[in-house]
Amino acid sequence: MKKRKLAKCVCLMIFILLIAAGGLLNNKAIETAQAFTSGLNNGFTGAPNEVTCATSGCHSSLLQTDKEDFTITATPPSTDNNLYDITVKSISSDPNRNRWGFQVTALTSGNQPAGRFIDALDGTTELLPDKGPNNDRQYIQNSAAGTFRGDSQATWKFQWQATTSDEVIFYAAGVQADNNRTSTGDFVFSATATIRPSVPAVDPKITEATVKGKKLLVRGEDFANGAMIFMNEEKQKTQNDAASPRTSLIAKKAGRNIAPGQTVAIKVKNPDGRESNEIMFTRPADN
Repeated sequence: MKKRKLAKCVCLMIFILLIAAGGLLNNKAIETAQAFTSGLNNGFTGAPNEVTCATSGCHSSLLQTDKEDFTITATPPSTDNNLYDITVKSISSDPNRNRWGFQVTALTSGNQPAGRFIDALDGTTELLPDKGPNNDRQYIQNSAAGTFRGDSQATWKFQWQATTSDEVIFYAAGVQADNNRTSTGDFVFSATATIRPSVPAVDPKITEATVKGKKLLVRGEDFANGAMIFMNEEKQKTQNDAASPRTSLIAKKAGRNIAPGQTVAIKVKNPDGRESNEIMFTRPADN
C-alpha cells in the first residue's frame, strides 16, 4: 500500500487497541487528555516499552468510566488468507466531541511485532512501519482525512493479516477531541485484547541472500514474526521487513561480518523452533 504523508493536525491522535478473536474489547482504561498540535506520533499505545499520550506528559490522566464509547471488533478470516477485518468505532453523547483518532500496534506475547496491518481503501488510515522503541514495530492510525472533523462519531475499517500462530496482543488507544486547538478537553481511551490466530505451522524456506552495505537480506517463504537469521550457527539480530514480513528478513549489521569473497552458511529459525533449509552464501568479491 502507498504510504501517506503524515499531516500536521490537532492531536485527536489515538493510540492502541487490543483485539479479541471474537471482537471483544477488555481491560479498558479511559483517560482525559489534552490536544497536541505538533503532528502525529507513534509509540504511544501503552504496549511494552511505550507510554500512552495520557502518561507521556502531553495529556492529563483523569479517568473516565464509560467503557462503551470506544470499541474495536475483529472478525476472523472466512478463508485461508489469514485476514482479520478490523473495525474501530468511537462514539460519544457529549456534543463537544467532534474530532477523532486512533493508533494500534500488535505484538506477540514475547513482545515481537505480530502480523501486518493493511491500510484502509477509503483513505481514513495510514501505516507507520519500522517505528516504536526498536524501530521494528508497525502501527496503523487515523490519517488527516480520517479525523472525521465535525462528525458526532468515527468508524475506521481496515485489515490485519496473521503471520504467526503465537498468541497476539493488540495495544490500542483512541482520542475524542473537542477541536478547540488547546491542550484541554480531549478524552483518551486505551485497551488491550488477545487473540490466537489459526495459522498452519510450516517450515520456513530460504530462496536467496544478499548483502547491502552492512545489512544481510534474506528472502524466502513462511518467515514468522520474530524469525531469526543464523549465520554459521550464530544468531543474528533480525527483524521482519515491514513491507513483506513473511518473505523478507533483515539483519542490519550482519553484512559487515562477511568479507568480500567469504562463504557463510545461512539458516532461518521461526519462534516455534521450525528451521529452514541451509544455504551457502558467498559475498561477491566486488561487493
